[in-house]
Amino acid sequence: MRIGTDGVANSRSPKWGMSSPAFALEGKKVDRGVTNIRRVPSPHWRRWLGTSSRCLVPFTSFSEPERTSDGKSQPVWFAWDESRPLAFFAGVWTNRTSTER
Repeated sequence: MRIGTDGVANSRSPKWGMSSPAFALEGKKVDRGVTNIRRVPSPHWRRWLGTSSRCLVPFTSFSEPERTSDGKSQPVWFAWDESRPLAFFAGVWTNRTSTER
């Protein structure tokens, strides 16, 4: 959910993830995007950290990948509790222009 330039809250179902930094794309044909911003001082992210790009992301549950001991990736699911009530976390909104997955 985000507040538009007209001051009205709106909700969408956008694609998840943001464009990868240029150094991460070297030698790759597809940008799979980044789902977690960990280095906010990076010039790549700075342009989206102002108030105009802030949003609330609604969720009932979500997953993050975890590497298993054999090197494979599997999802680990998170929710407030078993009833999966609606909750929100802070997000960053942008119009992603990278190659689609």
